[in-house]
Amino acid sequence: MGFGSIARDHTSAVLASSSQSLPVGVSLIVAEALTIHYGFMFTTDTGLLPCSLETVAQVVVSHIRSGSAPLFDVGLVISDIIYFLDCNPSCSVAFVPKKANMVAHRLAKLGLTLDINLFRIEEVLPCLAPIVMGDCPTRL
Repeated sequence: MGFGSIARDHTSAVLASSSQSLPVGVSLIVAEALTIHYGFMFTTDTGLLPCSLETVAQVVVSHIRSGSAPLFDVGLVISDIIYFLDCNPSCSVAFVPKKANMVAHRLAKLGLTLDINLFRIEEVLPCLAPIVMGDCPTRL
């Protein structure tokens, strides 16, 4: 399973992007929660705070917004995300439809094919450039 993250500034310029793979056997809901968790770690490590993460994982966003983690396997990851948001009140997470987040979807597909995790700062992979330009939030 792969996931992708893209960080943009207020003008939709790309600040950073990543493509990564997740361990085999991780459930879909855990993978979606880990994607958000890794997104917050990525923005923290690259100094891109405050931030707003957008995801297609509506169920995970609902758990996060409820402020309490479920008692099954995803609960630990949700708890970490809630803790991060409590410590960083200028950060947020929101649900967006998949069609509004195609670059992250393509980065996730790329993550499936990689042997290593890929991180880019202030640049876009040439194969993703057309998608990035067509996926700017101001154009949706």
